[in-house]
Amino acid sequence: MSPTPTDTPAGADLGSQVARLHHTLGRWARSDAGAHAELRRSVPGQIPAIGLWKLLVQCDIDPRTEAEERGWALLAWTLASLGGTESRQPIGRALQGAGLSELRLVRLLRADAGQLPDALTAAVRQIMAKGGNGDALQLARLVLTGPDSEAGERIRRQIAKDYYRAERTTA
Repeated sequence: MSPTPTDTPAGADLGSQVARLHHTLGRWARSDAGAHAELRRSVPGQIPAIGLWKLLVQCDIDPRTEAEERGWALLAWTLASLGGTESRQPIGRALQGAGLSELRLVRLLRADAGQLPDALTAAVRQIMAKGGNGDALQLARLVLTGPDSEAGERIRRQIAKDYYRAERTTA
């Protein structure tokens, strides 16, 4: 089952959807710890029954397909796991700063919809272990766009560029 659609989600502006999602998750971390913990403990890319739907309804996000539901579930897990702190740090830079190997970067960027949850989980856990964070909108574009779409290729190229730029400046 594919956790990502073939292109960017339709409907409201993705940036405002992600901002609402991130804001709500930050608020939940302080006031609705049970729902927040349910998302963090869920299997990345699987659809947790209550917490995900509560979150999506509060954020006015209405996935049209099961693939979009899985994409939003993966994004919710990712943002809940990384914490409520907003970051504009490019994902590629965060991955390089966390010491993600080039092999894992390639796996992440080449992952098809079925492989993305595992590849992203490994990357996010490495970022978390180093106390890092990354741009939520870039994460959303990575998760919610299919790798074969123009938008999917564009975000994956940007992540790779940022990773190698960060590597160059630390070398």
